[in-house]
Amino acid sequence: MKFQITAHDSSIFHEFHSISFDSCFTQQETRVVEGPPFRDKWRRDDTFLKLIRSAEMRSLVVELTGESRFRLLFDTWIENKPVSLQKAAFQGILIGLVVDVEGNVTLFSPLYENNALLYTGRLIVFGEVNSLYIYQPEDTESHAYKQFGYAYGDRLKNEHFPVLTLQ
Repeated sequence: MKFQITAHDSSIFHEFHSISFDSCFTQQETRVVEGPPFRDKWRRDDTFLKLIRSAEMRSLVVELTGESRFRLLFDTWIENKPVSLQKAAFQGILIGLVVDVEGNVTLFSPLYENNALLYTGRLIVFGEVNSLYIYQPEDTESHAYKQFGYAYGDRLKNEHFPVLTLQ
């Protein structure tokens, strides 16, 4: 994974709430990110979780959000869909990123809204340490976390949604 965020990149991200980078992931890393179209691949695939927890991924989130501690909320495969982090079943979303099959990455702030652009790839979403599980009728997986004992309005626990830091 190759990420080099410049001050100019950060400025673009904060102004437009989105930025894209070409060929950030190697072919091997892209194969790890690809896979079945289910939610939370990181819960079943240790190699994928290792990639998400990599120093490069963590520093990318820190550089664009300014948060040194953050929580892994979810990942999901999307196919020809617009990205709207506001429609996810979590309050406190910091950033999301889509990794496509070519290894390109597009990052989104929660303020990003553009229904004209369609994406295919693995969407990975990070949130604040104190993120909440909320009811979101537009999130087709909004009931998925009840299996862990969550009710709407609950704070997320480390055992189900790991906290990541820059170190």
